[in-house]
Amino acid sequence: MKTLKTNIKMLRVIRTLIFTLVLTFSFSDLARSQSDPDLELAYEYLNQGRNSEAAELFENYVTKNPGEVKIVLQLAYIHKNLGNQAVAKKYFEYVVNNSTSSDDVFAARQELDMMNGSSTTSTGGTLTQAYDLLNKGQNDAAITLFEEHIKSNPNDTKTLLQLGYLYKGKADYNKALDYFTKVYNLSLKSEELKSASSEISDINNILNPNKNVTTNQGNVTSQSNNENLNKAYSLLNQGFKDAAIPYFEQYLITNPSDTKIQMQLAYLYYEMQQYSRAKERFKYVADNSIFSVEKTQALNSIKTIDDMNRTSRIPQIVDIYFYNTYDSYQQNYISNFLGKYGFEIARSLTAGFYGDVYLDSKSNKENILNDRYVEGGAFLKYNINNNMALEVRAGYVSQFDREKQGFNFKPVFSFGNTFNAPPTFLAPNASKKEWLYLQFYGAALYDYKYRNLFGQGFLKEGLRFMLGGYSYFEFYLRQNGNFDSQNLEFNNYLEFAGGIQFAPNIKHFPSLFVEATNKVFLRNENGTESKNTFQVRAGFVVGYFSIF
Repeated sequence: MKTLKTNIKMLRVIRTLIFTLVLTFSFSDLARSQSDPDLELAYEYLNQGRNSEAAELFENYVTKNPGEVKIVLQLAYIHKNLGNQAVAKKYFEYVVNNSTSSDDVFAARQELDMMNGSSTTSTGGTLTQAYDLLNKGQNDAAITLFEEHIKSNPNDTKTLLQLGYLYKGKADYNKALDYFTKVYNLSLKSEELKSASSEISDINNILNPNKNVTTNQGNVTSQSNNENLNKAYSLLNQGFKDAAIPYFEQYLITNPSDTKIQMQLAYLYYEMQQYSRAKERFKYVADNSIFSVEKTQALNSIKTIDDMNRTSRIPQIVDIYFYNTYDSYQQNYISNFLGKYGFEIARSLTAGFYGDVYLDSKSNKENILNDRYVEGGAFLKYNINNNMALEVRAGYVSQFDREKQGFNFKPVFSFGNTFNAPPTFLAPNASKKEWLYLQFYGAALYDYKYRNLFGQGFLKEGLRFMLGGYSYFEFYLRQNGNFDSQNLEFNNYLEFAGGIQFAPNIKHFPSLFVEATNKVFLRNENGTESKNTFQVRAGFVVGYFSIF
């Protein structure tokens, strides 16, 4: 578990470094390219199908800016469509040898393979055809192929951004806004984020012109906000993280809902080891962002910080199991509660207090259907590994129906695992919603109050359908056995069950179940044939575990 947490932390740090590097190397290029009027005119010519004129302007631009490899790639496609294969090949080779973008290198290599007679993948071919059509001015046909590509590559932010521009050019602002929003939600590239943010703002102004009426004071405030943001990124790109932070903070005073900048500031605080401030910003994003990706990233970052904080204090543990059911054979309500509160006093070693209650509605001194008791005391638990534990409980017990009270001692050895375990929460954009899983559990324990040794085994096969969030519905089969050293009839049996279970979309809410079971008893105290019982059970169960 510790290794897993360490790996998670390393991945977070690596992601943060990559994000910072992207900002550093791409922002200056973006600012330079957007300020060149010839480049804007070249794209305008390209969208109008005036490829030769666009090529001339692109040529002049890359002569002055040879590091703009994306423009070189665009130029290569234009020359290919104009039939200048030799020139196109030269530019594609330049992209392969100089680009730092794996997507651009892949696209250029595909083109070179086609020119050399090699085959391409269907996805890459679709994308290449789309750009060919775009360069010929056949935008509608290009849109169809771009959208076909997105079906199998939903996170390709470059293509999503291209679709946004195309739909905006067609004045289909709702579709354009949808694609730009997806880019803003998914991308970690500063160039794409800035472009998408600018386009979203522009389209919102087009769709809501009345909201664009501002006072002079409003214009000054907006200009000041942009200056703060530009200054922050400028300092960040120069490596002055400390100096950039106040400008991000100043921007967020008037733009607190900009969760992308909240995330940027949170990552900066994290890098500066100001973890409490980072957590505060991540928490704001987790509580307020409308984007599932941001929420997930923020929650994961909060968990990482919490994991780090736990190394400097003693973690506290709460573990609760609460089972309630109606048994049709006994015509009886049965309830079992086991709760623990403890501290991780050493690695894999937990100590604390427990409470154990077993009750039903029909047992009495003359007819004990279930041995009712209340027990409380202290426990010590050692986790041998993630699937195996040894626990010792010692406390005071009161057995209602036997009218006995006294000290109890219970050592428990337990093991279990779940294969292909379903998630506890399903994100809105998750594609997989069905889980076929296998769960097993076993335990051996000695219970001093009964002076008896017990063995338990449990096997469950489930098909769970995640309905969204915390909600699920599942079908399951269950087989379990119970044995003891005194060979008592009611403690030695096999049980076979099938049922359904449902949980609503409320965190930690009880899951509801209905099951039919057949119980086969292995011992008979009267010497007659062992009996079988059939029963239907319906009830709810709560399982809660937390470390804080």
